[in-house]
Amino acid sequence: MTRALILAAGRGSRLGSLTDECPKGLVKLKGKSLVSRALETMTAAGIEEVAIATGYKSEMFGEFNKQTYLNANWDKTNMVSSLLAADTWLAEERTIVSYSDIFYAPDILCSLMSHEGDVVITADRSWELLWRKRNDDFLADAESFRTENGKLKDIGRQPVELREIEAQYMGLVSISARGWKGIRNYLLSISDDCVAKLSMTDLLMEWVRQGNAVDVCFIDGQWGEVDTPSDLNLYEKMVNSGEIGDWF
Repeated sequence: MTRALILAAGRGSRLGSLTDECPKGLVKLKGKSLVSRALETMTAAGIEEVAIATGYKSEMFGEFNKQTYLNANWDKTNMVSSLLAADTWLAEERTIVSYSDIFYAPDILCSLMSHEGDVVITADRSWELLWRKRNDDFLADAESFRTENGKLKDIGRQPVELREIEAQYMGLVSISARGWKGIRNYLLSISDDCVAKLSMTDLLMEWVRQGNAVDVCFIDGQWGEVDTPSDLNLYEKMVNSGEIGDWF
């Protein structure tokens, strides 16, 4: 059985006043919060057990009646610290880890769940189409991404050229209990300050450097990432025009 963990500790400062009263994951897109949409997608993909890693205004997640894990230092740490806060959840069985600021089709989750590697990530080969709509300088908000034989080789650098980006990491990761044990052991071997500064892509790259495999589940579109008010406006227009798809 596969369970899920939604990383929803952050405020989302780039959304400005929209997150003055609620966490980033509770910002609404077409009338539903991003976390509500994630939960609906997970249910559609057959995932029944879902926990939420919280931080900023954590009490607001009580409406979902889900297991929660508090990253009390959410304002001084990154998502990796939220993973550690949910250690007991991740240690029990394979878990789909989802950022709270993304939305995606159930088919993407089903594809990810079909991969059996200890650490598997989704990556969008059609990312450029979306990034060009989101940003005038689309390379400035993209990250390097290269694979070899279906395994991650490079991620997270600021790219100089388009050819450095084979796909774009989505913010969805499948981690087996064995995979999490190895990741946790590494995180416990470094200082708290180092853990606090680690981003998810930093962690994935370090995992690869240590000789471990990160399998890649490639997808083509059918998702979105919300960072700014203009993102929300763009996705609403895309939904209204039918560009997002019937699954939304």
